[in-house]
Amino acid sequence: MKKIFLSAAAVATAMLVIASLWLRSELRPLPEELTPTGRQERIRLLDYQGRPLTLSREEGLNTTDLAELDTIPLLLRQAILLAEDQRFFQHRGTDWQAVSHALFQNIRAGRNIRGASSITEQTIRILHPRPRTLSSRILESMEAHLLERRFSKADILAFYLNQVPYPDRCRGVVQAANYLFDRDLSTLSHAEIITLAVLPRAPQSLHPGRYPERLEKRSRALALRMVESGLLEKNALERAWRIPDLNQASIPVHAPFFVRFVRERIPHDLADNPRIRTTLDASLQHRVQQLLDRRTEQMENRKVSNGAAIVLCHRSGAIRAWAVAGNGDERPGGKINAALAPRQPGSALKPFAYAMALEKDWTAATPIEDTPISTPVGTGLHDYRNYSRNSYGTLPLRDALANSLNLAAIRTVRHVGTAPFLATLRDCGLRSLTRNAEFYGDGLVLGNGEVSLLELTEAYAVLAMDGQKIPLRFLGDAAGPLLPPKKIFRKDTARLIADILSDPEARKYEFGPLMNFPVQTAIKTGTSSDHRDAWAFGFDHQHTVGIWMGNLDRSPMQGLAGASGPVPLLRAIFTELNRNQPTRGLAKPEELVKQDICMQKKGEECTAFRSEWLPSMTSPLPPSAGQPEEIRLVRPSDGLALAMDPRIPNQQQRLVFSVEGAGEGAHYRWYINGGFLGEGRSPDIEWQISPGQYSIRVEIFMDGRDMVQKSARIQVLGGMQAKREP
Repeated sequence: MKKIFLSAAAVATAMLVIASLWLRSELRPLPEELTPTGRQERIRLLDYQGRPLTLSREEGLNTTDLAELDTIPLLLRQAILLAEDQRFFQHRGTDWQAVSHALFQNIRAGRNIRGASSITEQTIRILHPRPRTLSSRILESMEAHLLERRFSKADILAFYLNQVPYPDRCRGVVQAANYLFDRDLSTLSHAEIITLAVLPRAPQSLHPGRYPERLEKRSRALALRMVESGLLEKNALERAWRIPDLNQASIPVHAPFFVRFVRERIPHDLADNPRIRTTLDASLQHRVQQLLDRRTEQMENRKVSNGAAIVLCHRSGAIRAWAVAGNGDERPGGKINAALAPRQPGSALKPFAYAMALEKDWTAATPIEDTPISTPVGTGLHDYRNYSRNSYGTLPLRDALANSLNLAAIRTVRHVGTAPFLATLRDCGLRSLTRNAEFYGDGLVLGNGEVSLLELTEAYAVLAMDGQKIPLRFLGDAAGPLLPPKKIFRKDTARLIADILSDPEARKYEFGPLMNFPVQTAIKTGTSSDHRDAWAFGFDHQHTVGIWMGNLDRSPMQGLAGASGPVPLLRAIFTELNRNQPTRGLAKPEELVKQDICMQKKGEECTAFRSEWLPSMTSPLPPSAGQPEEIRLVRPSDGLALAMDPRIPNQQQRLVFSVEGAGEGAHYRWYINGGFLGEGRSPDIEWQISPGQYSIRVEIFMDGRDMVQKSARIQVLGGMQAKREP
């Protein structure tokens, strides 16, 4: 028996030692005085009309809106004590009576339905945030006891009332009264006092703007208790529990990512200013955030988790709205500023290549080939295709851009040059394109680089602003004089691009009526490889809007494209903008004139016309009419290596040789290893492959020009040999 007792004592002693060591390591030091510490936010950001923006204090406490305990209305103090800790002045940190009562109720209900944290324990939670676990609860209780030994009840209550969390990241009763009701503490009504007393229990799930029914139920219960306690007259009961009107203009608007963006860029001369106006429109921000959240939720079945939307006033460069899907919630990537994350833009860069071609020597009527293109990549070939897998032969520039055709875009960027195209994109604000032109190649126009939503929206504002780059503005007038605009494109070039992007008839091949808006709006979409990114951009006479949808973990969406995902949201945002601004069409080119061009011929007779903006007295001929296009042997590429497929009969395995750039009327003569293969007017010829090494040569004869030769060397591996290759 004695041995059992000694063993039990030893175990108990060991457990006490372990518990003591654990407590010693986990208990955190208490402050020397109950004043806010840590990284504080001394500057309050306002929208352009002076309305407060989101207060973000993840690492700090309220230092700007404090009240002495005796200036806080007695009824408000009493109501909060009744709601949160009615035995505050009797216990020494933990209300054990409340704890036992809550434990009994939770066991009887079979789930956690009630908490019992005292105001002192909640104060510890504000000072030392921890995960909500049983061990944390034990530590909070012990630290609360130590806190009460160091500070008076009045000190603890004053700190709590100035730091208690409220909805929309407000802290303390002063901020809550100001932001929710636009009132000082001394002017609060009974209903407002009861609302402030109820909200600390669950600031988000009782949010008065989102869950008024829940809040009203809790307010009624507290009002009844106040009557029973003699704190409230019975005849004031009905008015007291009703939710008071919220002051919408003073509730902080959710814009945490914009706020973070601005705080990181506040000039030194404004750093001591306690209130700074920004360019954001709080009302528009609130509405755009709602629309974005709703659209993202609708797209969850298409595996969409994240999104962002930016609204610019391109006339001034002012950022009017900056919304991020989830706005910092717990979904994947919810803490990342999606508007600044570099992503592949898909087809969204094409308008800038066409603008350069217009500046060089093309017109909106210039014919562009929309036929398959193969480009050498290493020892193989990369085949370019349109998004729809269709090709349309020869189309005017207007139709090629409006339908976002990849094949025509590749020929366009080859015409203007990849290096000049990259330089122009950087001039437009695409600073994330940091690699050289050789790295991106032709694929730059199809979006193989990465840019952010903010950068690309800024670039579209250049097209909207007659080709001028207006510096982005995020601060109000106090930020000092504006920088002068920078000219990127001619005015008529930008206006012609806008006219094409707002032409519903021109984009009918690929988009149909999907992007027809009630008010003339230039629209461009983009979709990256494997549907990882979906974009939509639009501008009218005053605003430029950019939208991105996707997943910040870079997982693909389920077939979502720019036209099907972001475009309905783009329409909704412009509908919202047009409620509060006069509507008018986009500006027309000034130095171009409308001319009829022939779209279809029957013999020598033109059977279909289109009216097009062209330079005065200019014939809409392709540049090849004056300057020969480069002639290239596009297939096979020099150094191509391919293998025969043992599953396919040899006589059915063929390779197509192809030439581009010779134009109509050219004659082609083909040779393989010096032997004649064939000739004709077609730029393509088939060859039945067989194992070996080959030299391919083609002679190209054109009227009025010297014969041109092109050649390439290739290797064909046999089926069994191909199988043995690693």
